[in-house]
Amino acid sequence: EHDSQNQQGEKSQELNPDLSVEVPQRSKCFQLHNQYILAQTASGLVILDQQAAHERVLYEHILKLKSKGEISSQRLLFPSLIELGSKYAQDLREILDEVNALGFDIQDFGNDSFVVHAQPAYSNMQIDAEQCIMELLEQKDLEIDLKLELTDRLARQIALNASVKSGQSLSEEEMHDLIDQLFACDQPNYGLRKQKTFKILN
Repeated sequence: EHDSQNQQGEKSQELNPDLSVEVPQRSKCFQLHNQYILAQTASGLVILDQQAAHERVLYEHILKLKSKGEISSQRLLFPSLIELGSKYAQDLREILDEVNALGFDIQDFGNDSFVVHAQPAYSNMQIDAEQCIMELLEQKDLEIDLKLELTDRLARQIALNASVKSGQSLSEEEMHDLIDQLFACDQPNYGLRKQKTFKILN
C-alpha cells in the first residue's frame, strides 16, 4: 500500500514539478462547513475544496471515457422536454451529434423543442440535463465559435453541473474516494475555474 502511495505521489510530482503535490495518507478526514475536506498527509495537513476537486475529477474522467469509447447512458423513466427560442434551438441542432456522443440522447421534437430520452450515466452523477444544455448554449453569446474544442466544452459543462457542491455533506468514505480520485488526475492542482483544488500545510 505504501509503495502504491509513493508511486502515485511520484507521478503527481512529475506532472506538477513546481507544486510539490503530496498524496494524502488514507487516514481520518473531516469536512469543514460542508465545503472543505481536511486530511492528514505524510508531513502535515491537506485542505481540499470539495466542489473544485470534484469538478476536476469528473472532467478528466469524462474525457478519458470518451477517448476509450466507453461513454454510457441511462434511459430516463420519463423523458423530459426542453423548450428553446429559435436561436438556441438552431445552435443545439448544430452540435446535437456531439452532445449525444457524450451520453445524452436528445431528439429534435419540432417547434424549437427537444426531448431528452437519456443522459450520461458515469460515476453516479446527478445531471440536470436542461440546465446543462442551456448553460452550454449561453456560451455561444460569449464565444466566437461554439464548435471550438466542443468536446472539451461539453465535458466541462457536464462536470460543473454534476459535481458535488459546496454545502453538501459527504460521508468519510466519499471524502476518501474524492481525495484518491483527485490525486489520480493528470492535473489535480486546479479546478475548471482556475481555482486551487487543495492546499497543503506542513
